Formats: sequence, structure tokens, C-alpha cells
Amino acid sequence: MAKSKVHSPSGQALLLTGLLALANTGCKNQTVWLLMFDTTETPQCERGVAHNFIDGEAIDVDGGEWETISVVQRGNDLAFAQLIEAGRGVGVLVIGDQAFPGERDGNDWTFDWTDVVGTADGQQHSSGYGYFEYTKTTSEWTITLDTKRGETTGELEQTDRSELTWRESDTWADSAAATVGYNGQIPAASFVVVPDELGESVPATNRADTEDCVTTPDELWCQVQDITQCDSSRDFTATKTRLNDDDAYGSVSNVSGSASE
Repeated sequence: MAKSKVHSPSGQALLLTGLLALANTGCKNQTVWLLMFDTTETPQCERGVAHNFIDGEAIDVDGGEWETISVVQRGNDLAFAQLIEAGRGVGVLVIGDQAFPGERDGNDWTFDWTDVVGTADGQQHSSGYGYFEYTKTTSEWTITLDTKRGETTGELEQTDRSELTWRESDTWADSAAATVGYNGQIPAASFVVVPDELGESVPATNRADTEDCVTTPDELWCQVQDITQCDSSRDFTATKTRLNDDDAYGSVSNVSGSASE
């Protein structure tokens, strides 16, 4: 199998690099804030299935009589944050080893960052048959802060999204079926049901000699996605300190707990 791993913070990496470069030229106004985060709340999570099987219906993977509960709770975290204004209305908020680019509207700052990590594993047959498994994890952070007063409040919002995707050719040749079989490898039966000849719901199957999925000339795949998204937020109190130069901030920058869940 061919394997690859991609770490892609989208176009924000270039923006952040540019902002930090501006900050390092000396054209900056910086302040250091002490952040005290409230106790975490339980994330609000949803899980669902997307697919392209003909007449298929997604199985309710988020239901059932039993629920798996796993909660990590944090309370009263402290962190020092350095706010660097790199230009008119733009800046960077640095917390520990993380940096968040942001924009200012009056005294209200909004900082955000999106981080994406993806992996791909698959196999391709010379006849054209292909089967691939993808994972994609996206984390988004948004921090809002009002800097009008020396002691103020703010909010950290976090969204974590996990996508598991399986793709397989809708039809394939006997030469490929000699290895992978005629019912394929995609785990459709665990996520999708389709009607049989009598109209009864049965687990979906991708078969080599029938067109089981809604495809296009450019996308001749059967596809199933298992998607989970969790949203959470934490309020915090921010107190402006007198540690305004880089050396002073450097001495306390690593004195913090985790602000995320």
C-alpha cells in the first residue's frame, strides 16, 4: 500500500509568517496578558455518515441504547499571552508555542487558526481498480478579546472535526477481483443500508459487476464517510501585565496550562 501524510494549515501559514516578519522588524506594539480560563464544559459532539450509494440510507451511528462517555475536564488554567500588533488592525496572539493571527475592530480583537492533518492509504490495480482510505483531522480555534480595559474577559472557541473516508471503484475487472473479490473492500455494510428486490433494507455492498453508486465521469467511486465534529468553548479573564518587552515575556511564556480540551 502507498502511504502519505499531509500537515496542511491552509493559507494561514503564509499569513502568520508575514505577520511575524512584520513584528520582528520593530514596527510593533506589544502587550502581555495573564489569562485565567474557566472550567471546561462537556463538548457538544455530533456524528454522521455521508455516502453515494444508490437509494442508500445512512445508518444512525450516533444513536443506540448505549452511549460512550469520555470527558476530560480542566479548571482554572493560567497562561501568559503576548499580543503583538504587526500593523494597522492586524496582529498575532502568542500563547506558549502557539501563534494565532488576528484582526482588530476598535478594541475588539478576533484571532483564529485552522490546522489540518490528513493521511491516505490505498492500492491501485493495473486494470483501473482502486481502493483508498483517508483520514482528515481539522482543528479550528477562535479567540475573542476586548483590550479596552486592563482587566477584561474573552472567549476561546474550538471545533474539532474528524473525517474517515473510504473510496472504491464502482465496478472492476475479473483480474482485480481475483485478488480483492467481487464484493469489494469498502465497509459500506457498517454505515449504509439499501433496498433489496422485495424492498427490505439490507446492508449495502459494492459489487464488481453492478453499478451500486451515484458516480460521475470524473468520480467513478463508491464512497462512505464517517464524520464526527465536536464544538467547545471556554471563557477567560484577561489581566494586562507590565511584561511588555520580549525578554520579560520570554521568562514566563511557558508558564501555562493547556487552554484547549
